[in-house]
Amino acid sequence: MILRLLLLLLLTCLAPPEGAQQEPGMAISVESEPISIHQSTGVLVQMYTRAGEGIARQEVTFTTDLGTVAPERAVTDVHGEVWVTFVASNQTGVSRITASARGLNETILVTVGISTPE
Repeated sequence: MILRLLLLLLLTCLAPPEGAQQEPGMAISVESEPISIHQSTGVLVQMYTRAGEGIARQEVTFTTDLGTVAPERAVTDVHGEVWVTFVASNQTGVSRITASARGLNETILVTVGISTPE
C-alpha cells in the first residue's frame, strides 16, 4: 500500500501542470517570396499545442505595413491552419505581415519588387 502511494505521489510530481500541453505556439509562412508590386501570395498560419497538435477554431488577426491582407481576421480549421491572401501595394520594399492570436505574434517579411520581363 505504501509503495502504491509513493508511486502515485511520484507520478503526480512528474506530470506536467494541467493545461501545459495546451500552451499555444504559432508559425507563419508564405507561398512565394519575393513578389512583384500588385502581386498576391498565400499566407499560412499554423496554431499548435506544445504536443504539436493543431488548435482549431482560433481567431487570428493579420496586419501588414505595405499592402493588404484579406481577410484581416480568420479562424483556424480542424488542423489548426488558416490561409489568407497578401496583396502587395504599388510600392517596392519589405512588407511585414504579422499574425496575432492568443497573445502570440509572429511576423514574416516579404520583399516586394518590380518584375522584369524575360
